[in-house]
Amino acid sequence: MALKGKFDLSYANEKLYTAVSYMVASPKSLHDRIEGAFGSFHTLLPPHNFKNIPAEIQSQLQEIYEVLTREKAKGSEGNVRATLNVMSEGKAQDLAQKIFDLYYEVHDLYEAQK
Repeated sequence: MALKGKFDLSYANEKLYTAVSYMVASPKSLHDRIEGAFGSFHTLLPPHNFKNIPAEIQSQLQEIYEVLTREKAKGSEGNVRATLNVMSEGKAQDLAQKIFDLYYEVHDLYEAQK
């Protein structure tokens, strides 16, 4: 993907790297690792740092967010935990792959900017 405009992807690269590292290294269940990964990169979503991210990446982040927040919270759990509680292992694997692919794409763009 070619970038249109000037973006500083260092923050996005750092947050997604942390997310992917957690998903790979944590001994927790895949669902718990996805929740932890989301905690690492949720600041890339509005209203935080969204303006500093290309539209194509924003779209992918928004898609991941929508998948992770489909279910309404019950009790003290959040929407992400409620969603992960009902998500199949296969869907969790697909989501983890999307997060990894997003990191890989951001990292390539970040490296091309150097």
